[in-house]
Amino acid sequence: MADGLFATLTAAWGKEGRTGKPHPVICHLIDTAAVAELLFPVLLGPRARTDLERALAPLGDPVAWAAVLCGLHDLGKISPSFQVRCYDIAVGRLGPAAVPDLDRVVEATVPGRRRELTHDRVTAVHLGTRLAEWGAAAAGDVLAEVLGGHHGWVPDSDTRKESTRMRAHVGSAQWWRLRDATADRLAELWGLPPLAEAPWRETSWTLPAQIGLAGLTTVSDWIASDRKRFPWRPEVPDLDAYHRESRRIARELVDGFGWTRWRPERIGFTEMFGVRPRGLQRAVAQLVASRTRPGVLVIEAPTGEGKTKAGIQAAAALVRRLDLSGVYAAMPTRATIKSCYDEFNEVLARTGSPLRAVPAHGDGYQQVRAEHRCEPFDIGVDHEESWELRADAREWFARKHGVLAPVGVGTLDQALQAVVRSRHTFVQLTAMSGKVLLVDEVHSFTTYTSRLLERLLWWCGRLEIPVVLMSATLTARRRERLLAEWRAGARVEAVTGPEPVESGDGWQLNWVDAQERIPPVPLESDQQERQVQVVELERDDHCRWVLDELGERGAAMIVHSVVSQVTATADELRSLDPAAEVITLTGPDERRAETERRLHALLGPDGDCPGRVIVVGTSVLENLDLDVDALVTDLCPIDLLVQRLGRLHRRKPRGTAKVGLTELASARTAGRQEIRLPRATTHVHAPHLLQLTAGVLAGRTGITLPTDVGELVRAVYESSRETTALAKHEHTETKAHYHGEVVCVPRSDEDDALHDLTERPGSRTRTRSKNRRPEER
Repeated sequence: MADGLFATLTAAWGKEGRTGKPHPVICHLIDTAAVAELLFPVLLGPRARTDLERALAPLGDPVAWAAVLCGLHDLGKISPSFQVRCYDIAVGRLGPAAVPDLDRVVEATVPGRRRELTHDRVTAVHLGTRLAEWGAAAAGDVLAEVLGGHHGWVPDSDTRKESTRMRAHVGSAQWWRLRDATADRLAELWGLPPLAEAPWRETSWTLPAQIGLAGLTTVSDWIASDRKRFPWRPEVPDLDAYHRESRRIARELVDGFGWTRWRPERIGFTEMFGVRPRGLQRAVAQLVASRTRPGVLVIEAPTGEGKTKAGIQAAAALVRRLDLSGVYAAMPTRATIKSCYDEFNEVLARTGSPLRAVPAHGDGYQQVRAEHRCEPFDIGVDHEESWELRADAREWFARKHGVLAPVGVGTLDQALQAVVRSRHTFVQLTAMSGKVLLVDEVHSFTTYTSRLLERLLWWCGRLEIPVVLMSATLTARRRERLLAEWRAGARVEAVTGPEPVESGDGWQLNWVDAQERIPPVPLESDQQERQVQVVELERDDHCRWVLDELGERGAAMIVHSVVSQVTATADELRSLDPAAEVITLTGPDERRAETERRLHALLGPDGDCPGRVIVVGTSVLENLDLDVDALVTDLCPIDLLVQRLGRLHRRKPRGTAKVGLTELASARTAGRQEIRLPRATTHVHAPHLLQLTAGVLAGRTGITLPTDVGELVRAVYESSRETTALAKHEHTETKAHYHGEVVCVPRSDEDDALHDLTERPGSRTRTRSKNRRPEER
């Protein structure tokens, strides 16, 4: 026992879980620090890592100090408030000297009205108080928030003041000395001086540094709470030996995850994809080849031009040039994940990388090799809020594993959760800080979700996260709004370089970073022009029309706005032609993956369609890589219609392509009359956009792809037509914008604190509005 301590450093228990075999607090601190030092160069992006290194440099070795600080997150468990949870074990390990303080906590407990002080708040109180005593109150406030918030909710100054007044729960002087000695022993194991001797007043903490340390702490704590990997040991006679073993286990576990930085050595297009590049891909390669700073690349090109490959190519080049750790590819829906996921894995395998992409959704957990899973089931095992804490940790290593992994593919929702007011927001920002964010189909989101995307881009600028945005139907106004948000986050007041014309024609590449904007790069499509004949259909005629168009052999797609109509159409088709293969695809279900595989085999790039195949679904179909001979679609906004037209004769022209449009007659209006469409349709799509789309299609018997796309999209989205529907639409958009703003974490100034990110937390799933499209539900 050290001088002046009432117990040994291994006496205080940290995890027990009703097993009767407690794990010492200091051992869990060592385990967490051992994981943190390995994750430091992988999890933290350049800006967060550089700022954290700069903050800790006055103290000595920044990586060692970061690891130790992460380990200190559970220092507050060395307190009567926590130890009393297992009273008999605490007395048996700490000895009689602890009994009076434990009894004071028991006496302070009023049945039904217990005033509890959680251990994370004790950590905040201890570090904040000690650093203030050492003349470094500012650093104390930062570390109190960062380490005191490791359960997802960052305590503000009022909460810490209230906690400080709960003296019986924090403990008498002997508990303070034991916490000090534990912290100093942890520092000693990493070759660092006692905490009181470090020059804390010389440290300076930016918000990116705080976010990085907070995220690193929480993820390291989760991994170190896997009892299968870090077994509990009630008695540890030699902390030096335990330290060596803990670091060995941590290395084995992190290596097993595949959490190493992606090092794309071969980034030539042919090397990556095994085919020759098209004009778009050559232009992207040339543009990113000279980029030395993080920024935003916007790729605007026709459907079928190869944007996904170009985006992956750009992401790989930026990872290499900017010394990043990987990529997160954000798709609009789960239906679009698989093709991008397969593409990434083919690229990784072809270029000799040992990494594999990880899907960021519920099924993704099953695709991570069983022997390398992390199961942080021991998070919060001794807390009243244990279920919620374990649920958070398990979700990250199941649904969100792809966000943490170097190369992840998932929906945009997983990325948007970084800017939704909720617990552990800082973990999401940290996980993305070292990656390129690749976002496909940026035109396809509602006003509510778009508001969150804008805030995400602001934080990407703040943390210097490069972004690649892709779209076939992005308006100039929308593009400029997204670029402006990233630049605002990067603290850019003005950049050099030309601004594009707001109504600029044609496909193009745009790049902007914190210092310059390059001239827009015009693109020429490599695709042959395709003529699509527009046929107006009555709702009751569309099934027979499709069967007539297909003849004896061929493929067709029917896209409805609502699921109930999908079911009715499928039933009618089966009745009219029992020999045809009718496949339905709507929202997520247990057979979704199997259905997509079947569609890919029949209608994909190498598909073989033996007879008549008809796929019926919601707009989940519009982004799948399918090739059909005929298309029927309910009226929808023009950008979505263009996406659907992209499935027609996708590989090469095969005569005249035809699209049958339903509800077009219902959308015709006279003067200022309101649109007349089924309520179900106007619930899914904005009536104003449907009316304008019907207007630009009026009198058209055909559309030329891709030539007419820009003109059609601009005619709808930049129209100034005054209609009753427009007034209602603007009112709805304003409400959606407001609700999106309320859900978002705020923009931040340097004076803002970390706790602003988790203030008034709610559900992290609030990334889509209630009126979202069917496949998004």
